[in-house]
Amino acid sequence: MGMNTTALTFVLAGLAASSASAAPPPKTAICHGTGSDQNPYVLIEVRESLVQGHLDHTAPGHHGEPAARPDFEWDPALYDDGCNPLPPSETLLSSCTDDGFFYGGPLEVVYDDGQSSLLDCPGAHSYVELPPGVDHIVCQQGDEAIPHWHRFQMINDDWEGEFGVTCVAGETRRLGIEAGPFQMVCDMQGYYTMSVPDGLGNWISAPIECTAGHTLNLDWNMYHRHKPQLGCPQSGYLVVAFPGYGEPYYDILDFEMLFCDPGDRVDLSQR
Repeated sequence: MGMNTTALTFVLAGLAASSASAAPPPKTAICHGTGSDQNPYVLIEVRESLVQGHLDHTAPGHHGEPAARPDFEWDPALYDDGCNPLPPSETLLSSCTDDGFFYGGPLEVVYDDGQSSLLDCPGAHSYVELPPGVDHIVCQQGDEAIPHWHRFQMINDDWEGEFGVTCVAGETRRLGIEAGPFQMVCDMQGYYTMSVPDGLGNWISAPIECTAGHTLNLDWNMYHRHKPQLGCPQSGYLVVAFPGYGEPYYDILDFEMLFCDPGDRVDLSQR
């Protein structure tokens, strides 16, 4: 005997309700701390009822004890799938080439694959935004005796500021965080040498007083026109950090050692 239409409708409705009730409950992505220095966090998914237990260390396996690497909720806007912080998004605005007082020529940018293209500039003293991920330009001005100071602006999630990089016509320069504020650890008692071009192809030296173990905070953009370079000390290295316009660094682990030849001038705006 066949099933009537009304009965079939009730059966299908019951199956649909059963399937809906069997749908898995929603889960939350958690960055779970491990004991491994190589892989300090793993990305896991847990039921909503277990989220708070991971955050307050009462979930199974936590034993109610604070973890050396506490768990936290994963945010794809802030962390990759390995729970590593994503670098802040950056926007680069480069000054246009100053080959005329009123009109700027096109700005040549270089991509990671070595290809280049020209960006139109509205004027000599204007700025143009670089394509995402592009941070290299070809210098249009300057020479070794009188390098040109190519200005650019960097904007990220935490701060914005104006930078500059020493340019020699025809050479490629990276527009990076080094070309602005920096900190230097004095590894000796006495003076470092700072050399400034005089605009005539000569370099004028001036001393920077240093106290051993102290940190100097310097910014190339404090200097109006010609940008200085540091003399390499007899130790053959500089200990520096580049915080941009964010908070200064205080932990020595944030600094890096740059080796150089004693007596040479070191251009920290490019590395």
